[in-house]
Amino acid sequence: MEKEKNSKSKPLDSALQAAEQYADIIRLPRHVSKNHPQMSLSERAAQFAPFAALTEHGAVIRKTETSHVSEDMERIKYEEEI
Repeated sequence: MEKEKNSKSKPLDSALQAAEQYADIIRLPRHVSKNHPQMSLSERAAQFAPFAALTEHGAVIRKTETSHVSEDMERIKYEEEI
């Protein structure tokens, strides 16, 4: 029972330590650049587009799945005829 209590309090202790560590800056207003206008959500999302390396992957999987389902259907029909 004592172990459970200690394991649950560790994340809380860690969060409290972090809050104490950054107490001097935690409530400061967010910086707004004078030189760079704020990006739109679509521009920000576009920054992550290079990480979508498998954009065609879903289509290939669906095509493969469809062909396998068709093969399975043909096999079932054949087995029923026998």
